[in-house]
Amino acid sequence: MVSERPKDELFRIASEHFAAGRWFEAHEEWEAMWHPLEGEEREFVQALIQAAISLHHQSRGNRAGAWSLAQRVFTRMNGATRNWHGVDRAAFLAAFDAANGRFGRLDAVVARGDAPMVVPTPFSLPTARD
Repeated sequence: MVSERPKDELFRIASEHFAAGRWFEAHEEWEAMWHPLEGEEREFVQALIQAAISLHHQSRGNRAGAWSLAQRVFTRMNGATRNWHGVDRAAFLAAFDAANGRFGRLDAVVARGDAPMVVPTPFSLPTARD
């Protein structure tokens, strides 16, 4: 669904939800701004959407769903050639990985379900300096 609200407002609201650990709500706001986007910006925002839902799944005990989405987040963010919307993508990935139980390093273990359950810790989107 495309929103009539300005993109910057949607991003700000989503970021506030994300920082407060309201992962599903963050996903909803980012998705509202994502539909009309194109190119790399669209991919970047889609990675944020997937990160929010991954953390939501993790918080509800769905490790398989969280892991699957986390892998897509890493792929999309690592494919970006620049930061978007003031978010430092490298710092974001490090914080996301820590919040979601180190999926980037333990993906095979988590996929099998052998890793301990990790309750994700909310974090603010890291600000880029460029």
